[in-house]
Amino acid sequence: MERKRLSMGVMGADLGQISMDDLMGGGVPQGSIVLLSGQCGTGKTLMSLQYLMEGAIKGERCMYLSFDQIRQDIVDQAAGIGLDLESQEVSGNMILRLFDATQDSPTLVKKEIENLLKTFNPQRVVIDSLSMYAIMMSVVENIKALISYDIKTKSAMIDKEVVTRLSIIRLFRMLKESNATCVLSSECMDDASFAVTDKVARFCADGVIFLESSDDEECSYFHIQEMRYTRHSHGTFKMIITPNGLKVGGEL
Repeated sequence: MERKRLSMGVMGADLGQISMDDLMGGGVPQGSIVLLSGQCGTGKTLMSLQYLMEGAIKGERCMYLSFDQIRQDIVDQAAGIGLDLESQEVSGNMILRLFDATQDSPTLVKKEIENLLKTFNPQRVVIDSLSMYAIMMSVVENIKALISYDIKTKSAMIDKEVVTRLSIIRLFRMLKESNATCVLSSECMDDASFAVTDKVARFCADGVIFLESSDDEECSYFHIQEMRYTRHSHGTFKMIITPNGLKVGGEL
C-alpha cells in the first residue's frame, strides 16, 4: 500500500520548474524520518521551517524543537524568507519549543518531548538540531552506564559512539511511535561529537537530504541521497534563498 505524501513546500524557482516534491516522486512519505545533513549555513534550518509552515497553513499540527537557538533568532530567520511562525502559533497549528542545552535537565526535556507527542499529537515535527540533542542526551546515557559500574573490575565501559547511538535510537523510536512525519537537521562536520551523530542518524533515517554550500550566499546545493518508499532523483540541484521562501533551481 502506497503511503500518503507530505509536501516539503519548496517549489521551483521558475514557472514549470520542478519542485522538491517532484524530485521525491510526490513528497515525503507519511511517517518518515528525514535527515537534513550539511555544514553550518547551508539552509537546513530554513528548509525545516518551510516544511513545517507548509503543514501549518494547511491546518496540520506542527511542532518545532530546538536545542541551540533562541526564539527570536528562529522567528527572524523564518521572517527573512516570508514565513510568519507566530501567526501559526496563535492559530494553534504550531508549537515552537526551544530548550537550553546548557541549563535544561536532559531527563525532563525527554519527558516533555514525550508528553508533547502524546498531547499535541503533531503531524509534522522538526528537530533542530539532532546534533545538539544527542550531546544533551548523552549525559543521561553516561549516567546509566555509571550506575552499572563494576566496582570489581573498576571499569564503567563508557563508549562515546555507543552512548550517541543509544540516544538517537531512543529518539527515533519515540518519533516513529508518534506517527509524525519528521525532519531532523544534523551537522555534518569533522568534529567527532557531530560526525558520530550524523553517521548514526543516516543509518536510522528513512531519508537523507544532503546540503552543501556554494560561493553564492543566496544559493546552496542539495541532493536526495536516500528516500525510502519513493523513486527519487539522484541529481544535485541549486537551492535558492528568496524573500518568498526557498526555491529549487536548476540541476548541476
